[in-house]
Amino acid sequence: MKIIVRNILLPAFFGICAGFINGLAGTGGGIILVFYLSYLMNKKSGYTPRDVFATVILSIIPMSVVSAYLYVSQNSVDIADSFPYILPGLSGGIIGAFLLDRISVKLLKKIFAVMVLYAGIKFVV
Repeated sequence: MKIIVRNILLPAFFGICAGFINGLAGTGGGIILVFYLSYLMNKKSGYTPRDVFATVILSIIPMSVVSAYLYVSQNSVDIADSFPYILPGLSGGIIGAFLLDRISVKLLKKIFAVMVLYAGIKFVV
């Protein structure tokens, strides 16, 4: 039973929570996954915080695609409004992926913490 909880139920729970928050708020699912994967991967040797961030990015892509499709199909958003952000976002993603292995883990954690705090404050205020 312990193996089922650890290998199936717990990842499914955090995946559902991440998808729900990401779909509802348009952000935040990655934060939930970083929290869970940091805990999980700390217990398994050989994984680094870089692995956590890379895994989270890969997990966020399908969640974001599904959310975007539903938003557009339900006429909740005009796709033309996103055009100014798509190319810069793709460029930033490429630069970030390139720099991931070149930035120290300590600095990466600080950058992530500052971004999470800033986003949290802006979301509440």
